[in-house]
Amino acid sequence: MTLPAIDALIPHRPPMLLVDEVIHHDGLRVTCRTTIREDMPFVADGEVPLLVALELFAQSACSLVSLLAGDRGVPMAGGAVLGTRKLELHGDVLRVGDVVDIHCEEKMAIGPTAQIQCRLERAGELLAEGSINVMAGLP
Repeated sequence: MTLPAIDALIPHRPPMLLVDEVIHHDGLRVTCRTTIREDMPFVADGEVPLLVALELFAQSACSLVSLLAGDRGVPMAGGAVLGTRKLELHGDVLRVGDVVDIHCEEKMAIGPTAQIQCRLERAGELLAEGSINVMAGLP
């Protein structure tokens, strides 16, 4: 299966488009990948605070919700992060050149709202984890 380009799935555009691509989608799960680049927002002196994981979670979850909406025949027209639960950061920073994978899985959905469990990994090392609550804007 050919996966859509990330800019076809989420509304963000550079410089706020932080996720490079969807590398895997299976049912209620998606894995996205990005490389930390010097020109990204929040990067200073070659580092970005690990709290950026929350935005990476949000953009990756958006790609999942968009893929699921398309599978269900209902295009997504927008959305919002409503909050996070148990966000755990296992470090302080990401560095320019780091390649990270963002794993998201829909755990529960009621109408346009969903809870998405997320993990951020670098070469298999867990860097951040938690769940986010999102609401999809449906036409």
